[in-house]
Amino acid sequence: MRTLLLLVLFCCHTRVGTSSDSTSQKNCENEQSLGALLTKLLTLAEKQTALEIKVSASENEVKLLRTQLQNAEARILEGVSQIEDLKRLHTDRPKVAFSASLEGGQNGPFNTATTLVYKNVITNVGNAYNSATGIFTAPQKGVYMFIYHNVVFAAHSSTMSLFKNALKIVSTVEWKSEHDGIDSGSNGVMLLLEQGDQVYIQLWKDSWVYDDANNFTTFSGTLLFPL
Repeated sequence: MRTLLLLVLFCCHTRVGTSSDSTSQKNCENEQSLGALLTKLLTLAEKQTALEIKVSASENEVKLLRTQLQNAEARILEGVSQIEDLKRLHTDRPKVAFSASLEGGQNGPFNTATTLVYKNVITNVGNAYNSATGIFTAPQKGVYMFIYHNVVFAAHSSTMSLFKNALKIVSTVEWKSEHDGIDSGSNGVMLLLEQGDQVYIQLWKDSWVYDDANNFTTFSGTLLFPL
């Protein structure tokens, strides 16, 4: 368009130099008017081009924002999915925890190692502890924690052990003493159990243990996490 404008102006200048009649002058004036119009058109075209560039840039920016929004929505949906998975994991995860006390006053001595039956159930979530036998049975494979406490009058000795199936795991011992009235002991352990494994406390032969309504002698366990 700039080339066309220059050509028109050159043509007008040439005609003015070679002709002096009124027709030529008028033609030149018309051509000058045309040149001015072309200049305006050129300016408008340049403005239109600049506007198109801005519109194109805006469209690109909108596309970028749309992409970012879609990515954000995808991340949100992924986060919601993870939360739902955690909820399902928490809901489906078995809840196992128990505590029971011995009561019954003085227990023992026995002429053989004897499984203690903690009859006073304080907590038994999941019902994995049997208060009729004193045995905890693992409802599923996992890592469990067990703790037991005992009290004995110092005039008697007391030795107790925690068993996993038939395997002795940990023990406590209080020797007969004439210098104090009561002795106490405690122990605990974390065990990897398979479903159906049993855990219980045995009082050794010729040992004593005491409990009453104060729940001095207890046996507790809980599932830490399943496997």
